[in-house]
Amino acid sequence: MNSSSNTECGVCRGFDLAEAEARRENDESRATDCRVLRRRHRAAEHPDGIESGNGNGVGVGAT
Repeated sequence: MNSSSNTECGVCRGFDLAEAEARRENDESRATDCRVLRRRHRAAEHPDGIESGNGNGVGVGAT
């Protein structure tokens, strides 16, 4: 899961949850899709970069 998503945005949270589920199921292709879609969403909907987390694309506790 990527902690760099805006914690107030339901779409970002949805991508975080979908990525976590894909990782649990060892579906790295779907996890990658979630990261790409989240990045595109953030660029379009959060252009000021008002986000929490470290912003490097790696979530807290990611392996």
